[in-house]
Amino acid sequence: MPRSLLFRRRRGAAEFATVDKITPANSATLSLWLDASHAPSVLNASGSPVKDDAEIVATWNDRSSQGLSFSATGNPVWRRDRFGVGRHAINFDSALLQYFGITNTITTATAGHVFIVARPTNATSSSKCLLSFANGGANTTDFDFFTAGGGVSFDWLRILAQNAGDTTTDIRFPAKHVIPNGLYVFHIWSDDTSVFMEVSNVVLGVTLQAGAYRWIGDIAGRTRTFVGAQAQSTIASYFDGDIAEIRVYSGVLSDSDAAACMDDLRWKWSDGGCRMFAGCGDSLMDLNSYIEKVAADITASKRGLTVSDHAAGGATVATVGSQWFNAKASGYAGAIIQGGINNIVAGTSAAAMFTVLRDTVESVRSYGIPCVLLNVTGFGNNSNWTADRQSNLENYNALLKTLTADPNVHLVDLYTGMGTAGNLKVLNATYDNGDGLHYNDAGNQRVGDLVRPVLESI
Repeated sequence: MPRSLLFRRRRGAAEFATVDKITPANSATLSLWLDASHAPSVLNASGSPVKDDAEIVATWNDRSSQGLSFSATGNPVWRRDRFGVGRHAINFDSALLQYFGITNTITTATAGHVFIVARPTNATSSSKCLLSFANGGANTTDFDFFTAGGGVSFDWLRILAQNAGDTTTDIRFPAKHVIPNGLYVFHIWSDDTSVFMEVSNVVLGVTLQAGAYRWIGDIAGRTRTFVGAQAQSTIASYFDGDIAEIRVYSGVLSDSDAAACMDDLRWKWSDGGCRMFAGCGDSLMDLNSYIEKVAADITASKRGLTVSDHAAGGATVATVGSQWFNAKASGYAGAIIQGGINNIVAGTSAAAMFTVLRDTVESVRSYGIPCVLLNVTGFGNNSNWTADRQSNLENYNALLKTLTADPNVHLVDLYTGMGTAGNLKVLNATYDNGDGLHYNDAGNQRVGDLVRPVLESI
């Protein structure tokens, strides 16, 4: 069965403890771990760790317990700080026939997981092999990246198993499914009967052709493993671009462990951590200050959180949406959106507000990133309050809740968390700046406390 992912569901506090503890090194099923960001594992021709940008790599050492050594052909180069300080990569040029290879059996398991972090050069529509397992003959199991080319914004990963009776499965996905610095995080896994795939936390439907193969079973016992080229007797499909990390796990990981691996890779290789779009209005004019404070406290393993603040006075659901539509191609890893109070005061119906907001959420989700919604707080002590507006507010908040049917849409209930106990239509006096509508410093911090669990989960 397809597993649930970190972005694919909400999880309780107890499960967070399990997810946050896993690392590649402490998994008994880790069969291969190539990590370009670990400079001591990347050696030059003298056998010394690389240290200079564009230095030629001779050996890429496996960090798993197997301790395998992959030898280079064609002089691939190490790119220092390719994706931020301390986040290096190895660059491949297909014209120079560059790849790494080893003659060794990686795994004998018949089910498992493969993670690949890479940034392909988006130049041609030909096959570019990221990782290949073979026995030296025509039989091979490859993970090949294709680009559509010609301005078409779709890429795809091909799982190619060339054994008798096996088939090829192409998994196409929008090219926008990248983490902020342009990297793809691929995760392909099998339960020994089916194959599944996600790209940067977005699970994609996989339709297997007739005679669907069990691809990890094909990997098991293979005696040649190549990175950056196809490992058949005739070497081909040389890769163009950067490969940052590869992990192969033999055996099926638990849902939480598999989610933790993807989460770890996404945070590790993102540009400065998770860069969030924050579009909010009126009640949240100090959004940036309190979200940044919360972000600064988030677990160091997630490498921080940065927020691009788009808060604005007088904002409506439409202006918040337009902010997103203007910024959506900027490589955000998530979006925080709140708006509606000005619409409610202006008499806009809940249904009309919701239609606009829903379009914005759907746009956010089309980029394969999570969306955090903040509902509208009560303003019963404000001069603009009426019973009809209160009813409209409650209807709008109820409609927002329906969007959480998508597990990648999270709702923070500010209405309850900021309201007066027993009279939620009134903003709690502790958080009121004096007009019954806007928040004081304590209110801003309270919103930060309510948002924190969601930000920690993504």
